[in-house]
Amino acid sequence: MNRFGNPGCVGPAPTRPPVTIADSRPATPCLVCPRCRGELEHAADSVRCLECQRYYAVRDGAVDFLGLDGLFRAAELPKEEIRAIAHEVERDGLDEQLPSLIARHAELGAILAGARRVDWLFHCYDPDHASCCIDLGSGWGSLAFLLREFYRDVWSVEVAPERVAFQKARIHGEDVTNLHVIRADGLALPFASASADLVVLNGMLDGVVRSDSARSAEEIRIALLTEIRRVLKPAGVLYLGLRNRHAGWYRLAEWGRNRLWPGSSRSTHLPSPSAGQLAGPPVPVADGYGDSLALLQHAGFTSVSAYWTNDHRRPWVSGRLADMDGIAAFLRLYLRLRSAHPAAAAVDRVKIGIARIAASAPMRRCVGWAMARWPQSFLIFASATEFRPLEQRLFAGLGQPLFRMSGNDQAGKNLFFVQGAAERRVVKMVRFPDQRGALERAESMWASVNDRQVTQHHWSPLTGFVEPYVAGRPFQIFGKTDNHLALHWLLEFQQKRGQGSWPAEHWLRMLRKYEALASPLIAGAARRQIESACAAFAQTREAFVPQRVPEHGDLCAVNLFFEGAGRLHVMDWEHCVEAGDNLFDLCHFLTLNSIAEGKDAATSLQKNWSGSGRYSSVLSGVIRDWSERTATAPDVIVSYVPIMFARVIVRSRPRSRFWADHYLTFQKLLHAWAEASQQIRSHLTRPASIP
Repeated sequence: MNRFGNPGCVGPAPTRPPVTIADSRPATPCLVCPRCRGELEHAADSVRCLECQRYYAVRDGAVDFLGLDGLFRAAELPKEEIRAIAHEVERDGLDEQLPSLIARHAELGAILAGARRVDWLFHCYDPDHASCCIDLGSGWGSLAFLLREFYRDVWSVEVAPERVAFQKARIHGEDVTNLHVIRADGLALPFASASADLVVLNGMLDGVVRSDSARSAEEIRIALLTEIRRVLKPAGVLYLGLRNRHAGWYRLAEWGRNRLWPGSSRSTHLPSPSAGQLAGPPVPVADGYGDSLALLQHAGFTSVSAYWTNDHRRPWVSGRLADMDGIAAFLRLYLRLRSAHPAAAAVDRVKIGIARIAASAPMRRCVGWAMARWPQSFLIFASATEFRPLEQRLFAGLGQPLFRMSGNDQAGKNLFFVQGAAERRVVKMVRFPDQRGALERAESMWASVNDRQVTQHHWSPLTGFVEPYVAGRPFQIFGKTDNHLALHWLLEFQQKRGQGSWPAEHWLRMLRKYEALASPLIAGAARRQIESACAAFAQTREAFVPQRVPEHGDLCAVNLFFEGAGRLHVMDWEHCVEAGDNLFDLCHFLTLNSIAEGKDAATSLQKNWSGSGRYSSVLSGVIRDWSERTATAPDVIVSYVPIMFARVIVRSRPRSRFWADHYLTFQKLLHAWAEASQQIRSHLTRPASIP
């Protein structure tokens, strides 16, 4: 069910019986015949239009308004494998199958997991208009399953039969009642006029040109947008996720396309699917913002708002294209974040230089021209009536919204940077209501540790936390002084908030729990590394008395910066643990710093922990300092690192609303650690008290 409940109300929505396609009544009154828009009569294996008497088949539990099965196939995997995955998901649920699916197909797993891909919604969501949402070209259903958290009913429209079957299997496996899947043509949608509050067209504006060879690409796109305008309510919104045709990387791809397929252009008549002619030149390149604006206006959309973003498929950051203040503010923040990471590739260093110039006052007027060519993607929101972005509606009393950033899936938040009259603020909005508690704990820790004030706001049914924006000097990974200041902060934090030591038996039970949870996710030498580390601590309990202390959980350079005269400010407490141990944060901090040297994280880890990397001397000094100040032997710290890896892997285990890149990164790091464990131990430890 929709976790936001009925539009405009707080709390869970009343339960209702599940609607199946075999019911004798329509699943919802908005579904009509795509040919004549007549009323439909539903049977177990077909749907009949009461006006034109046309029949439509029901396949895999989904109404098929399209037919032409052999002409639309999911290209990612063989048909038989997709069917097998769908069966497993229906039997066990997606969450149970994701780890093994990612092990076989990492890219597909990343598509299916994680909630960040829905964060564009926080520019347009209106809880007072949240009855019906239509996702056109839904693919594997990732967005549709997230959107059902916000809308009473979501319709997922997809053409590939295998993807439709997968979505239906997931619906059954998760017992979802407000998501409906159909096969249909975007140019003849089977929905009543003025029935949808939101229509999603994420990356599909160029794909629709495959459907007709008698019209140009522009004509087909206008026809699609006009059809979408028909099904939208008067105050409804179209979301359009769009690649930027004017971006430099896209220009390069276009150059290659013209060399390989001379004569193809934006107005090229493409092969017709109805004739089975899917071979030939590729789909014309996606339009830029200016071209799309003209198409939208031609289709009757009079109010359009555009946002720049890194990627419309996973919009980590976005801001209004027309807001120069927001663009400059983001570029300054980007400069600060990237300058903290010395391993930035050459292209990133060029971006940093451009950002520094573009953010300067003399260049502000040129930024608008550059922004039309710099972003990889745009987020466009269009309506036939006045469109007012969500951030402007909610934050009117706080100031002018500048830009938005996605928080990690663990905390479930979106960060809006707002410029007030006197100061800049950050509004952290809960992504899903059931994540409010986690974000509230993280904000409480941030305020307490850094001596800041956080206020909570309720915009029914949304919740947010408002805090001051804090600027400062980035943490320098290879700076010995910064590393030892971080070490001093961590020791002081643990001493102030420590709760004594863990009983030996409880500590061993915790280790066995980590081992048991990690074993199904890790194989080979990496698993043996965790097993031997846990066994070593169990055999020599006297070598280390674990302290019961709170953990930050994600201590790394990006979350650290200095205010004023050397005061360390620690951010992002989403992974904080009230009762952890005193080695996790240390090992996590050293590990993340040790992989900052180059693009290959595994090689950097091995080099720096074995003594031949740029960070090696700093790492050795921090371990030596920690050992002297806590009476903990270096070999104990080294022995704990695989346990830290296991904890992060378990914590980052992919789920349907959770995806963390650390899951794959730390698996690779653990395997690299296992390969170099002997060299690491011989470099960093004296004769080991823990074998």
